[in-house]
Amino acid sequence: MKLKAPRKVSPCAPQVFRQANAVGADPYEAVRETLEREPYHEVIVSTLPQRVSRWLHLDLAHRIARLGVPVSVVTAEQAERSLAQRAGAG
Repeated sequence: MKLKAPRKVSPCAPQVFRQANAVGADPYEAVRETLEREPYHEVIVSTLPQRVSRWLHLDLAHRIARLGVPVSVVTAEQAERSLAQRAGAG
């Protein structure tokens, strides 16, 4: 999971995004602890497709939003072919 927050390098510079990886057994706790150490403007949750995403089933994005930070969710699309089919194609 990645947390991003814009910060200005100089008054004339374009916005630069800072990235933090929140890791741990409990993704919600990892994000909460990260936000306690440093404020972020937005949390971007990148997940597997809905049928296999544990984070979507745990309602992680809504739980994080209750911490007072905007949350965007990026969900991967399901692959057209399975990995086993791809391996045999090459």
